Amino acid sequence: MDKILIDKNFSSWIFDLDDTLYPHEENIFIQVKQKITEFISKNFNLNLRDADIERKRLYNSYGTSLRGLMTERNVNPRHFLEFVHDIDLTVVKENPKLNQVLKNIRGHKIIFTNGSFKHAEKVLERLGIKGNFSNIHSIETSNYIPKPSVEAYYSLIRKENIISKKSIMFEDTAWNLKTAKDLGMTTVLISPKNHLLENNKSDYIDYNITDLVKFLK
Repeated sequence: MDKILIDKNFSSWIFDLDDTLYPHEENIFIQVKQKITEFISKNFNLNLRDADIERKRLYNSYGTSLRGLMTERNVNPRHFLEFVHDIDLTVVKENPKLNQVLKNIRGHKIIFTNGSFKHAEKVLERLGIKGNFSNIHSIETSNYIPKPSVEAYYSLIRKENIISKKSIMFEDTAWNLKTAKDLGMTTVLISPKNHLLENNKSDYIDYNITDLVKFLK
């Protein structure tokens, strides 16, 4: 598997951030979900249970809760992002093994996240891998249009001069990889440890893994 990747000589390596560059088990994104629910509860006078139902509806309808809130409620995205990314990142530890395998990769390495630029910077600094990436393509960069919308991918491709057929994308959310595959990218789904990989088989997922470092070695 590793030899196949090296032989393909990808010119661009595109990485999602949350639950991709650190383990799902660290529960960072759970904090973000809780903050989104709290934001909806406080701003729209809903109890937490109903606010969480609304969060899920918006996410499923628009790709991110933020996009839904902007569309339906005219929410200020900057205020939203500042609130929901005010979380405890101390559980994210420096990862020298990941840093080393990223250093060994030839090609253009980019972060492509539906999170904020500031949040991405903080996570990369905690992991000790920030210097490996030439750019962070955040939700702000794509004018708040999230993955899996093809417009977000076109924005990434245009701004980073990406050749899709010479690119590989790493994600923890399967549906985000469908657009990438449709555009010609090689796709890697990162699943939680002990997760049944068979549940995520799809014709738009080329590789389904649980250990990013092992895969990149």
